[in-house]
Amino acid sequence: MKRTRQLAPTKSGLSEESSEDQERDKDASSPSHLNAAAFVVVLPVLIAIMGVVVIWPFFKALHIRSNLSRTDGWITSHTAYPGTYRGMPKYEVQYAYDISGDAFESSRVSILPGSMTATEWSQLPAKFPVGSSVNVYYLPSDPTQACLDTDIPAVYYAATAVTGLLAIGYVLVMFTHFRYGCPGKTST
Repeated sequence: MKRTRQLAPTKSGLSEESSEDQERDKDASSPSHLNAAAFVVVLPVLIAIMGVVVIWPFFKALHIRSNLSRTDGWITSHTAYPGTYRGMPKYEVQYAYDISGDAFESSRVSILPGSMTATEWSQLPAKFPVGSSVNVYYLPSDPTQACLDTDIPAVYYAATAVTGLLAIGYVLVMFTHFRYGCPGKTST
C-alpha cells in the first residue's frame, strides 16, 4: 500500500511533510531506536540458542544423573584414534561391568558427550589403566547406557545461570518499557 503525503501549511507556503512527520521519520531511524529493535529481536534469539545448546543438555544430564545406579566394572582396553583432537592424541576407553549376572560393555566416559577437553582425552589411558577397577554408572531401565564420570562441568552451571539472568532481565526491561513507555519520550 503506497503512503500518500499530505501537504502541510507553513509560513512560506505548502511543505511536503509536516515537522511532526519529519520528526517521526527521524526517530524511526535513530540509533537508539535501532538499538531497541535489535534488543527486542536479537536477545530472545540468543536466549533460545543458548537454551537449545547449553541448558537442554544440562538439565537432561541432571535428570539422567539422578536416575543412575552404580556398579563395579573394570577397564578392558584402550583404543587410540589416528590423528589428534585439538593437537592432543585421542583415546577411547572400553570397560566391562556386570549387572545381576548379565555382562555389559561400554566406552562412554562422560555423562555429557563432548564435555571433555583435549587434555582430558589424552590422559584417559593414565587415568584408567587396563585392568583397573572403576565405578560404572548405568541406567537401571537400560543397563547398556553407562558412563564412568557423572560430573557436569562448571561451565554448564555458569551458562545456565547467565541465560536465566538474561531471560529475567529481558522480561523486566520489556515489562518496564510497555508499562511506563520509553524513557526520554514525552507522550502526545
